[in-house]
Amino acid sequence: MTVEELENDFISVCGICLDNDEFVNEFYRLKGLKRPDKRSPIEIQIDNACGYNAGKDFMKKFTDFVWEFVYIPLLRQQIG
Repeated sequence: MTVEELENDFISVCGICLDNDEFVNEFYRLKGLKRPDKRSPIEIQIDNACGYNAGKDFMKKFTDFVWEFVYIPLLRQQIG
């Protein structure tokens, strides 16, 4: 597999994991995180104006988790 194929596969796996609410809830539980509250439109505008991105921290932790506990084991299984 090429690097590009591996990257595309990883992105696909992350998307599948994100679409699974049970998986996301278990991620939060295992990592001791609290699912962020829904923000009002004004809170979103203030965060955007200040350059704050609450989702960035979540995505970093989530993709690291998916990489270690989902993608790499699947890749190892595929390689044999």
